[in-house]
Amino acid sequence: MAQFRSTKTNTLYMRKGADGLLHWESGNRAIRDAWVKGLKVGQVIEVQLQKLRSHKSNPQLRYWHSVLLSCASEAFLDAGYNTLRQYAVGIKTTEESVDLALKGFYQIHINAERLPMKRDMTLDEMSELIDFSIAWLAENLGAIVPLPDERDATDDTESTTEGATTCLATTK
Repeated sequence: MAQFRSTKTNTLYMRKGADGLLHWESGNRAIRDAWVKGLKVGQVIEVQLQKLRSHKSNPQLRYWHSVLLSCASEAFLDAGYNTLRQYAVGIKTTEESVDLALKGFYQIHINAERLPMKRDMTLDEMSELIDFSIAWLAENLGAIVPLPDERDATDDTESTTEGATTCLATTK
């Protein structure tokens, strides 16, 4: 069967039409025809069908790493959690450990069997993780994390009334 294995792959896109059939996206026909022309008669190929996923955006990842995790780490430390023993296995509170903790809380919230991996998330799934994390931090630690459009408003970290931490992230 080794003669049928090839590392060369091509991705072509199709869309389901109102007639219920799959139709080639514009521009794919020439690629498909050229690729098929190169096949030998009787050659077996593998076709995989999957829904096209909209992957998370770079602005989402920048916000997660530069604003949310920074604020979350600060909020955990301000609340006295020098380690995340209560939430994990006694690991030191860092942005990396808070990243794992927030994903763990989200895993429980969505009742997932495995820890969500950001690298596999779609745009909508990453948005849900961010929204959940902001709400969880506010509810459980009293932390107010600026929304993505608010993050450039100031470069300070302030405390507000009633012990709530407002993290206004720097964009250095």
